[in-house]
Amino acid sequence: MSPETGLGGPGARAEPDLVRLHLTDSALVIAPGGRELREDLVRPALPVDGGEIVCDPGIGGPAGAGLMSARLLDGRAPEWVGLIYGPEVARTAEQMLDRTAGPESDGAVGLTRTVRSTWFTRPSRTAWIFLRLAQGLWIRRYWPSPADGSALAIDPFLLDLELGALMRMEPVPVCFGSDAMESLVYGPHRDRIRGAAEYLRDHGAKDVLVRKLHVLLRRALSWLIERIEDDEDDGGDDGDGPGAGAEVDALWALYDDLGGLPRPVEELYSATLTRADSREAGARRARVQPESVWEGGPLVRRGTDTPDWSQNFCGLLATDDDAVQWVVAPVRGGGFRLDVSVAVADRVAHDSDGARALARVPIPGFLPVLVELKPDEVGARLTGWAAVTADEARAIDVVDVVSVPGARAPLRGPARERMRGLQGRATRWARRRSRSVQRQVEAPGAQSWDLLVPRTIPAGLDLSMPWAAEVAAVAGVVMRP
Repeated sequence: MSPETGLGGPGARAEPDLVRLHLTDSALVIAPGGRELREDLVRPALPVDGGEIVCDPGIGGPAGAGLMSARLLDGRAPEWVGLIYGPEVARTAEQMLDRTAGPESDGAVGLTRTVRSTWFTRPSRTAWIFLRLAQGLWIRRYWPSPADGSALAIDPFLLDLELGALMRMEPVPVCFGSDAMESLVYGPHRDRIRGAAEYLRDHGAKDVLVRKLHVLLRRALSWLIERIEDDEDDGGDDGDGPGAGAEVDALWALYDDLGGLPRPVEELYSATLTRADSREAGARRARVQPESVWEGGPLVRRGTDTPDWSQNFCGLLATDDDAVQWVVAPVRGGGFRLDVSVAVADRVAHDSDGARALARVPIPGFLPVLVELKPDEVGARLTGWAAVTADEARAIDVVDVVSVPGARAPLRGPARERMRGLQGRATRWARRRSRSVQRQVEAPGAQSWDLLVPRTIPAGLDLSMPWAAEVAAVAGVVMRP
């Protein structure tokens, strides 16, 4: 399936402010510039009240950066249509959807309208927040981990704090229709939010991040207070201990404490891997090849493959094109052995004991060969092997490594080449971001977040401003648990 579908004539694609609305048998499509974007690796979809929005944050290239197309799925025009695309687009959408419920409904499919707006050249606060959310959620799920360390590891806690804060900004909550999206990013850190806020209050933070951290943790605390109060209303308090009321009072006091002037100090952070450490880890991976586990015999076949990002946990494996290595060699006593090896990410290499993955080798017309992968002796790679027949050895063209449950069938042929191409573009984008943020952080006078982040909505939905997690990554530090 094409990543985008043109709904307009020639020239419509070049003008995002010209919004095309088109009725299909299942949805009303809102396509700026006549382009209906389809979700793929570099274009995430956001589930919203009454439909979905597919965004192009520029990860796959600058051609469509900033575009957002939408699908309305339940026969009405939700509030976010007007908040993002403007009132005229919302009115047109409502009129077209009314046709589907009236006497002319049979002839409504295929109906098309075009509305001129300024949603892209003069974007609303809501439009900018949604596109930024799409970028952050993509980083959360797909940020690459190349072996050379050129895309520095992102602290998921810091990233989720900022995503949650954006989701709590008005009028964004009404666009989602519930707090499900906030819970998605805040929920995994529920037990950590209070401790991080207390540490920030007591010890401060590096000057470049201190103001931003106060804002992010205050918003996280307000979410946590709401969840505790909701649990109490649902009968979750069993009556032991001080109760939810005392906890809420303590959290509000902490919230107020973080509202004062931040006190910058240097002790909040502890260093992660230095660049020298990263080089050493990369060299260690390079030394540990599948050859080290062969039983002997001449090599029959060998090859490399790349992990499919959509089928693996973010930050677990190295994401290079040759991160997966495989060899086939004869074994003593007859038969053949397939050895598979995949490099883990630098941050995992020091603590890979629990890391696991599965290599799937599709064999046309037969069941796939499955290879369980576990850490090697030095923790630099996940390795495993399986016995194969001569016919199976000749048929190997894909070695697909997965670490998430419920993985789909391995991509092959042109689909896999397209996957590799998209992942390659995404890796280059992440590397450029890391270099750009590093230049900003290290620039003379860059002492506060205010110098890094514009105060106003950028024209044309520019998304170059760094995330707090990116600034921390460039500084080579992470927040202490």
